[in-house]
Amino acid sequence: MDDLNEKVEPLYVKGCHWAGKYYKNSRETAKKRKQTFESAKKEYLSIRRRHEQQLHLKSGDNNIESKLKRSHSRYKTAERRYFQKSLMDAVKFNGWDIDVYQIEKFSSIIAVMIFGILILLNIMLLIRGSSMLMYVLPTSLVLPVVIYSFLLSYPEIVSNRMKVRTIGRTPEAINFLSMSMRVTPSLNRAIEFTAKNMDEPLGTGFKTVLWNVMMRKFHSIEDSFNAFALECGDWNEDFKRGLYLIKAAGLERSKEGLNRTLDKANELVIEGTKERIGTYVSSLSGPTTILFAMGVLFPMLIGAMLPILSISSPSSLSSYGEVSTSTTPPPTIEVGALMILIIPFLTFVFSWNILGKRPGTYRAPDNSRIGLITFQDIAVVSSILAIVLLLGHSLSNVILLPMMVMVFGISLGLLVFRRAKPLKKRRNQVWDLEKVFPDALFQLGNHISDGEPLETALGKVGRSMIGTEVGTLFLDIEKRMRFTREPLTTILFGDEGLLKGSPSPLIKGTMQTVIEVVQKDSRNAGQTIVNISTYLRDLKRMEHDIQTSIRSITDMARGTALVFSPLVMGITCGLYVLLGDSFSSMELGFSMIQPEHFILIIGIYLALTVAIILYFTTGMMYGQDNVQFAYELGYGLPMASIIFFLVALGSMEYMI
Repeated sequence: MDDLNEKVEPLYVKGCHWAGKYYKNSRETAKKRKQTFESAKKEYLSIRRRHEQQLHLKSGDNNIESKLKRSHSRYKTAERRYFQKSLMDAVKFNGWDIDVYQIEKFSSIIAVMIFGILILLNIMLLIRGSSMLMYVLPTSLVLPVVIYSFLLSYPEIVSNRMKVRTIGRTPEAINFLSMSMRVTPSLNRAIEFTAKNMDEPLGTGFKTVLWNVMMRKFHSIEDSFNAFALECGDWNEDFKRGLYLIKAAGLERSKEGLNRTLDKANELVIEGTKERIGTYVSSLSGPTTILFAMGVLFPMLIGAMLPILSISSPSSLSSYGEVSTSTTPPPTIEVGALMILIIPFLTFVFSWNILGKRPGTYRAPDNSRIGLITFQDIAVVSSILAIVLLLGHSLSNVILLPMMVMVFGISLGLLVFRRAKPLKKRRNQVWDLEKVFPDALFQLGNHISDGEPLETALGKVGRSMIGTEVGTLFLDIEKRMRFTREPLTTILFGDEGLLKGSPSPLIKGTMQTVIEVVQKDSRNAGQTIVNISTYLRDLKRMEHDIQTSIRSITDMARGTALVFSPLVMGITCGLYVLLGDSFSSMELGFSMIQPEHFILIIGIYLALTVAIILYFTTGMMYGQDNVQFAYELGYGLPMASIIFFLVALGSMEYMI
C-alpha cells in the first residue's frame, strides 16, 4: 500500500502540472484575489476604526457592531482564498512543486469529467428504462462534489498522514543527533549526519536546515535549526523540545553536562512518542467493532433478510393483501454492487483513515517494495479456474462456485506468498540484526573501555554471539581487518563493504559513529559506545511496548478475517439456499437472487474482506510494510477460502 501512495502522489503532481498548462489566466486570478483581499482588508480596518471611535465617544451608528462582524468575515474569507496558507504549507511539507491554482484547476477538470461520464450513463439508463437509474442519478450529483473536495484537500491529507507517521521517526532522529554530538559536539556535523541517515520527510528537513544557511536565508546554522524546530513544533511539541535540547547540549562545557542533556533529549522524545501511541491504541475499540460488523455481521444479515424482504416487498402483494402472480426481477445487481463495490470501498477507506492516524514507529527495510498482484498472476489464476470449471462442469452450481472460490483463494494466495517469502526471510534477518545489535554494542563498549583494541573486541563479541546475525557480522569484520589490513571504513562501506547493501540505515549509521569515536578518542570510546547502545535499546523497547499494546486488537481482527468471516459466510450461503428452496416451493410470486449468484457475490466479498482486514492489522502492527502484508495475505487467503468452502458445503448438505 505504500507503493500505491508513492504512485498516486507523483500522478497527482503530474496532473496538477498538466492542468496548469490550460490555466492561462492563473495570474489574473491571483491578481483578482489579491485585489479582493486588499479591498476587504481596507474596508474592515476602516469600520474597525469607526467602531473604536464610537466606543471612545459613546455615540454613533447603532449597527456598527453588525457591520464590523460582516466586514471581518469577508476579510478572513478573502485572506484564506488569497493566501491558502494551510494548503501551501502542506504542499511545501510534501516537497511538491505545484501551486494553488494548478490544484484548483486539476480538481475542477477531474470533477467535470466524472460528472460528464455520469450524465452520459444516466442518459443510457433512461433510454433503456433501467431501474439502476434511481441509484446512478443521485450519485451523479454527489460524487463529483466529493471528488472535487477530495482532490482539493489531497495535499493536506498526505501532509497530515506524513506528519503522523513521522512522529515515530523522531526518536530515531534524536538518536542520530545524539550519537554525532557525543563524538564531536558540532551542531552542523550532527545535522549533516542525521540528514544522511534519516528517511523522508525528516531527512529532507535536516538537509533544508543546511541548505538555508548556504543560500543565506539564515545567517547561522543555529538560526536555521531554531526555525526548523519551531516548524516541527506545530505537529510535535516533544520533538521541538528535543531539538532545542540537542542545540543546548552543544553549549555545554563539560562532558558530563553534554551527556546529561543528550540523555534528557532522548528520554523526552521517547516518552512523548509512547504517550501518543497509547492514546491512539485506547481509541481503537470502536473502529475494530465496526470492522467486525462489516466483515462478519453484514453478509449474514443480507443472506437472512433477502428472502424475507422479497416476500414483504409491495410488488409481491396485491392491493387487497393477496399475493401477486407477477414477479419482480431479483436485485442481483443491486446486492452485488453493494457487497462487491460499496461496502468494501467504504471499509477500505475507513481502515485507511484509521491507519493514517497511527504514529509510525517501525521503518521497514529498503527491500519492502513488492508488487502484490501482477498480470502473470492473473493469467495463472484464470487458467487454473478455467481448468477447474472444465473438470467440474457436471457438478451443480451451488457446489461448483464455492469450490471456485476456494481454488481462487488458494492459487492467488500461494502466488503472492511465493513472492513475499524470500523478502520476508531477508527482512527477518535485518530484524534479528537490529534486535540484538544494542547488546552487541554494549559488550563492544565494555571491551574497549578495558583497553582492548577494536579488532580484538569485535572478535570477542562475535564469538560470544555465534549463531546471530550480529555475531556473524562482527566476525567477518575481524577477519577482514586481520587479513586485508584495510581501513575499517573501507571494510564496512567500500565497494565490497560488508554494509554496502545493508537495508538498515540504523546499523550503518551506528557503525559509522563507532568508527569515528574509536579513531578520535580511543580512551572514552568505550563509554560512548555503551551510551549509544542504551539509546538503541530504548528505541527497541519502545517498539516492543507499542506492538505488545496493539497485538490484542490485531489478533482479534485477524481472527475475524481468517476464521469468523469465512465461517459465518459459509453458513450464510447454506442458510440462503435453504430459505430460497423453502420460499420458492410456496409459489408466492416473487423471485430471489439465484443461489449460485449469491454464493459468487459472497465469495468475492470474502476475498475483499480478508484483504482489507489484513491490510488493517499489518498496518497497525508494522506500519506501511508491503512484504508483511503480502506474506500474511499469502497464507490468510487460502486459509479463509478453505474454511468457507468446507463450511458452505457442509451447511448446505446439512440444511438441505
